[in-house]
Amino acid sequence: FVAIELPTEISLFLRIHQNGLPNTQWTSASHMHLTLHFIGEVSQEQLRDIEAGLSTIQIVAFSLQINKFDFFKQNLQAILWAGIEHSTDLLKLQSQVVKIIDSFFIARKNMYNFLPHITIGRMNLIDHLSLQEFSNKRCTVPPTTFIVKSFTLFKSVLIPGGAVYTAIRHYFLRE
Repeated sequence: FVAIELPTEISLFLRIHQNGLPNTQWTSASHMHLTLHFIGEVSQEQLRDIEAGLSTIQIVAFSLQINKFDFFKQNLQAILWAGIEHSTDLLKLQSQVVKIIDSFFIARKNMYNFLPHITIGRMNLIDHLSLQEFSNKRCTVPPTTFIVKSFTLFKSVLIPGGAVYTAIRHYFLRE
């Protein structure tokens, strides 16, 4: 997958809001990121092509702002997340990443609408009242802005204890 890694202070800010919900597995600070595109399994040759393609992206560094906390339901889980204020620069970066990656997969095209968010937890047994309280208590977010200076191509391996993310390559944006 391709994602924006978060500065430490943003991960710590998000950790402060990880409380008050039963049956919830909170995302560790080291696993917090903003996914730009999920890739799935690829061959070594495809990986080399993707790496080369991503290196052609020429975008200037930009800022993002966290603007809300919310959740959505996925299968039998509730995904708890921090939302990102609308950003033309983010959409431009994400669309270029998608275009490059999807060009290598003729049969598979991006099948979802991009909702910029940072997953902060997963509730395994959905408790609707607790989820509503979670959203209501966190409806006002103090201005929390960070600068995006790079994006990263990751390898994700699922093991019994959860996913292990390994950065394959960092791509730096222009200053």
